[in-house]
Amino acid sequence: MKIFTKIKYVIVQNIWEMTNHMGRKFTDSGHGGAAMIVEEIENGRRYRCNDGHLDEDFDDIVFSVKRVSK
Repeated sequence: MKIFTKIKYVIVQNIWEMTNHMGRKFTDSGHGGAAMIVEEIENGRRYRCNDGHLDEDFDDIVFSVKRVSK
């Protein structure tokens, strides 16, 4: 995925989508074990994410964001 921005940064947040008992989708964040470990890598960062479950293994989503010049 490529992201182009007019500002000099990108905001990364740990947010997930859920479906309630009536079938309505909504986003949630910030509780139940949700967290990220951020590692500095060459030209960017690696994000190791834990979802909203209390397992604390930080392997639910792992991805990297790298800066590239035009």
